[in-house]
Amino acid sequence: MLSGERATLFSINLCALFVLILSEESLGTVTSGGCTLSSPAFKNDSEIPPQYTCDGINRSPPLSWNCDSVNHTISSFVLILDDPDAPSGDWVHWVVCNIPNNKLTLLEGEKYNKMLEGVNDFGSMGYGGPCPPQGGTHHYHFKLYALNGALKISDTTTKDAILSAMDGHVVGEASMIGLYQRSEKLLRKR
Repeated sequence: MLSGERATLFSINLCALFVLILSEESLGTVTSGGCTLSSPAFKNDSEIPPQYTCDGINRSPPLSWNCDSVNHTISSFVLILDDPDAPSGDWVHWVVCNIPNNKLTLLEGEKYNKMLEGVNDFGSMGYGGPCPPQGGTHHYHFKLYALNGALKISDTTTKDAILSAMDGHVVGEASMIGLYQRSEKLLRKR
């Protein structure tokens, strides 16, 4: 049995932990593998705003991450965005690698000169936002990997080449999912 003071302190700590969990959930933060990933633009498992899609200005959404539990071993980060619901299978929208270990955010549409953006499945470099065909909702997987080294790859690299180069170097990871379905109204505009 806990003494009165200890019981009060335990209750306060338990309440603080509960508030922290709720506040992270409200920001859309997803924690796994020692890291967290979130976006102020949308919550995990919720709709990606149209401005970050082919129906809007097609800019990458703002993202932030933290890997406190493995921070001492991180040299760089990799971000991958793909859509496993695409008719042709997994469709790659964005691959970013060699993000420096002290860079913990990407602003909306940010092109950071020390990182390398690879080729997406649209055949271009950089971000290609959600652009599903008419039909159901697609699930867009934002994946962050913390690595214990920088990758030695070319600027024409692909997701598969990055995943292969990362093998054995991942020390933390996190992911979050954004949803998008094109409306009839937006499809008629095109």
